[in-house]
Amino acid sequence: MNIMRKNIFSVSFYLTVTVIFIVLVEGCSEKLKEDNKTMAASEAPAKTDLETLKKLLLSPFKPLSSKWQVVALSQYNSATFNLGPDDWGIIALLELSSEDLEKLKAMKPSVEVVHVPKRLVPSWLTDVLNTNFTISDTQDFYVPSCPVLTAEPFFKSPLLSGSAFLVSDKQILIYLQTR
Repeated sequence: MNIMRKNIFSVSFYLTVTVIFIVLVEGCSEKLKEDNKTMAASEAPAKTDLETLKKLLLSPFKPLSSKWQVVALSQYNSATFNLGPDDWGIIALLELSSEDLEKLKAMKPSVEVVHVPKRLVPSWLTDVLNTNFTISDTQDFYVPSCPVLTAEPFFKSPLLSGSAFLVSDKQILIYLQTR
């Protein structure tokens, strides 16, 4: 009888330790998934394919070159901006001809400026942002210190919110998002 109690105790002890171990591993796994989502946006390489970009946004202009990336806004989980798990955006650095750039600059700028969430900035864009933007007081956003242009000519459903920024004499940065 005594041996039976020892065996039952041993089995229940090992089961308890196993359950605790599984709970801890699962908790760490969820945290790792969240960290990987954030890292994935910042570490992913830029795309340069203009044909694919044209399918995602409108443009009366013909970019000479581009670097761009789709970002999942669920990574920036903010009730302030009513972002949901299916919201997404595009960050694009476009080189335009002098003529196209002048046309864009002549358009009335947007009243609303959509700031770029800091957590979503890909590493390939850090230098451009550090040169042309400042960090918000809350450390959450890049706030433009460069001229803000309208992004409306680039809007294509569902990307109907965003801003464009003049970051050099040939380049604009566009940040569009669903909402």
